[in-house]
Amino acid sequence: MRYPCSQCEYVATTASALKTHVKSKHEGVRYPCSQCNYAATRETDLKRHVEIKHEGVRYPCSECEYLGTTAQNLKRHVE
Repeated sequence: MRYPCSQCEYVATTASALKTHVKSKHEGVRYPCSQCNYAATRETDLKRHVEIKHEGVRYPCSECEYLGTTAQNLKRHVE
């Protein structure tokens, strides 16, 4: 299914993606980091930013010295 934005040409594939788009692009909603000048358009992006940049969360490879900054990066590395 397609979800067109009523304010611009954007078309989302999910209702939640459309909601995020409207909030960030048309309403200017941002989620600021309390430790630096970064501001995310989604809460999940802010959480990932804090884990990577400020908490030093890393995902170690069991086969080598690689440390991924996200679980997805580690998965890509292993594959």
